[in-house]
Amino acid sequence: MITRPSMTELLEGLTLTLEAMQAGQYAHPESQAIPMLGVIDRLNSEWSSWQILLLEDNLDLRDTLTDLNHSVPNTPETDHGSHRVAALEEENRSLKSSLDQLILQYDLPADANASADVVAADEAVKAFLSRSLHRNHRVDVAPPRVAPTSGNAAGASISLADLEATLLKYIQAEMRDASQVTIRDLDQLTGGASREAWVFDLSWQANGALRTEACILMREPISSVLVSDASDTEFNGTRRTMRNEVETIRTMQQQGVKVADILFLETTGQWLDRPFSIARRLPGTADVSEVLASPEAETLLEEFIDLLSQIHRIDPLTNGFEFLGKPTHETAARIQVDLFEQNFKAQALEPFPAITYMVQWLKKNAPKADRLSVIHGDYRLGNFLWHEGHITAVLDWEQVHLGDPLEEIAFMYWPLWTLEPVCPIETFITRYGEKMGMPVDRTSLAYYRVFIELKMLVVVLTGAASFYATKERQLHYGSSTTNALIRESELRAIESILQGGPTVAFDAYPAS
Repeated sequence: MITRPSMTELLEGLTLTLEAMQAGQYAHPESQAIPMLGVIDRLNSEWSSWQILLLEDNLDLRDTLTDLNHSVPNTPETDHGSHRVAALEEENRSLKSSLDQLILQYDLPADANASADVVAADEAVKAFLSRSLHRNHRVDVAPPRVAPTSGNAAGASISLADLEATLLKYIQAEMRDASQVTIRDLDQLTGGASREAWVFDLSWQANGALRTEACILMREPISSVLVSDASDTEFNGTRRTMRNEVETIRTMQQQGVKVADILFLETTGQWLDRPFSIARRLPGTADVSEVLASPEAETLLEEFIDLLSQIHRIDPLTNGFEFLGKPTHETAARIQVDLFEQNFKAQALEPFPAITYMVQWLKKNAPKADRLSVIHGDYRLGNFLWHEGHITAVLDWEQVHLGDPLEEIAFMYWPLWTLEPVCPIETFITRYGEKMGMPVDRTSLAYYRVFIELKMLVVVLTGAASFYATKERQLHYGSSTTNALIRESELRAIESILQGGPTVAFDAYPAS
């Protein structure tokens, strides 16, 4: 079960948002309409089944723990009135914590030489996880009114007019040889799940001539589905620092990879409260849905695979990417698992025994990488520009890292944006392997399909935690299909393990 944000907290968020709107705290109060309706949709669809599922899950947890002779927490005392749901949620978190402890105590999954008691515990835990995830899948999910992992920041901490004036001062300070510097049509882009995006047109006089540039500004958000590293050298988040992302883009440009030109980088936060970068805004579209239904689809896929193999063929440790760390072939997979385990523990608002089990499985089955590459981290349809029949730039490098390139393929086939309908994974790995000059290790790719479930679970849980990032509560996180995404991701991973381990055709274990 997923108990936070709770039903009560969603209601509280609605109330706080309405109060903030009445107090004039939102520059565009209408922007809250869709997330508010989304929360109402969720409450309407989930409330009736919530108590029943909590009761069933708690009873099953108690029976499982009792059968394994593990300590069972006391049931909190409560009446059957308004506090009943809160008490059930508290009991559920306590019972799941006990199951977490049991998984770690027995060092599950069981190894080949494990004792009979450990094997029996392993089978009992896997059986419970499967029952629980299938049971919780019965919750009716309201159609999302916002993208399930979208919503970047709670609202600007600076007005549009002040933002424009401060941005102009910054650019004037950076362009001391220019005159008559002006900014026009500053506007924030909607959507996006990681950083705030603003577009504007820049003009200036230089050497007696008028120059113009279409620009896009990317600013660190108040909160998002990713957490930035602590520093340029401490990789402990799910997103690189602004400096490291920009350094990656510039180094990729030197390697001939199609990227947008970076014009400015500000890392101190002294100008716009938070670090930001400004890049040249290129023509084209990131929405290629119409292209995929056109005769250009094959050209797009060919260039998509060409670009990926170009990036992956670059030796990161001899071509200027050492600032992203120095994993080895033996440690690449485990470094990523440890990183996302750390972020899972930091972002999860309650115990998730299925994720704990997944992490343990990933640690015990980490493969050796056949090669090390620069991993974009978010390489998929929608993260590049398409213009006049060709890909013109790869976008969104904030999750870049060094690792096993097979991780990238697994990411492209995560169900929310899978390439499967336009390019089956078997076709993709054949074409990719030909361009890389080496076959794809199918066991390793199957492993990374489970790892990507962990990665995306951390992303979704970070979004859930971001619900609490402001005192008003950020309803676009609470109104999403977070619970359904978590259940489905856990179920795909656990069912694949139950059936003998994951395969490349990971969709053979659907959640529905």
